[in-house]
Amino acid sequence: DEAMSRGYLALCDDLYSGDPNLIQRVYRSSAAQPLVQMLRKIGLADRLRSIVYRATGVQMYDDYCDSGSDGWQLLAAIIRRFNELAGSTPLLVVPLPTYHYVVDRIEPVYDPLFATLENETAVPVRITIELVNAELVTGSARTTLGHLLGSRDTQGQSGTSGARAAFEFVVRATGGNARLVITAVSEKGGVVREEVRLR
Repeated sequence: DEAMSRGYLALCDDLYSGDPNLIQRVYRSSAAQPLVQMLRKIGLADRLRSIVYRATGVQMYDDYCDSGSDGWQLLAAIIRRFNELAGSTPLLVVPLPTYHYVVDRIEPVYDPLFATLENETAVPVRITIELVNAELVTGSARTTLGHLLGSRDTQGQSGTSGARAAFEFVVRATGGNARLVITAVSEKGGVVREEVRLR
């Protein structure tokens, strides 16, 4: 607040602003207060509000419902910039849910949006090929396989779409005891090496 008041920062958009939804307006209205107070005395006000929220599928923050909204585009740009500045340092983004998601247990629609950013900021799987007494005929000694899903990401899903990738290369032995070593490096999965001897 102080930075904005001094002109150091300008608020272009606020992901959490906006008019209260219809349920909130009714809940907070002066006409509804006698009923709300009566329900509070018997411990049902918050429970009833939670039931209505979940039954109607209401969301508190409209920008989380639309990946093209100004609010989400702003937040996504900030996270991408943080990731660029972090370089090789892993960036951990933890959305802190408001009480609507914890107490009222409304659907956390923000999860898929943050998942798309995870795929953008993750380092792709890298493949390198080391040759001993052999040469590469086709293909590249270094390549990337993009972002592959891990076992945690595909848990409970059928098939392995997105969890596997293929690349092709041809090598030729140029001397005795020819071999190659294929190394796969994944930010999440670690490092795997496989040695293949050529005949």
